[in-house]
Amino acid sequence: MLEATADARRRWVGDGMPKIVLRCESELELLQLEAAAEEAGLPNALIRDAGHTVVAAGTVTCLGLGPASIAAIDALTGELKLVR
Repeated sequence: MLEATADARRRWVGDGMPKIVLRCESELELLQLEAAAEEAGLPNALIRDAGHTVVAAGTVTCLGLGPASIAAIDALTGELKLVR
């Protein structure tokens, strides 16, 4: 997990904390995306469910990327589809 710089966090908050939700086809694809984000030096956090509902504890549910430039994130996620 890499953290964003204080300046990047300030810009993100100033922009209204935008978020976009995209879909991966498998957990493996999500883990590969995490590895690519690490390699690219992008702030990221792999999220595992706590298990308080119907999802088993420890289940990988999503990957947070950024804050980072649109171009840097698009380089990794440009082929992914929006969640509807």
